[in-house]
Amino acid sequence: MERRFTKEEWQTIIKEWEDCELSRKEFCRQRNLKLTTFDYWRNKGKKERKDSSGFIRIPRHVHRTQSVFKLEVNNIYRVEIPFAFDSDALLRLLTTLEATR
Repeated sequence: MERRFTKEEWQTIIKEWEDCELSRKEFCRQRNLKLTTFDYWRNKGKKERKDSSGFIRIPRHVHRTQSVFKLEVNNIYRVEIPFAFDSDALLRLLTTLEATR
């Protein structure tokens, strides 16, 4: 029987997965979690993190190196953004990336 986790425990588990290099399937296998349960809590968390604009808060770190920001999104996308960036272009890019998920 699968152990039941609290909402806070699932948030921690999802964060651990976001910070690792494993696929969802491998992460769940190693921790003896059902992939469908993991996906339920992952999607539930995404819905709760949406702000009023409809965007999902990016759960990755923004790194500053020299004259660019390096943005990593869920180990899927890596974007380098110069400090003097066009905020409208960045918004369009993030909108496009989110639409493809």
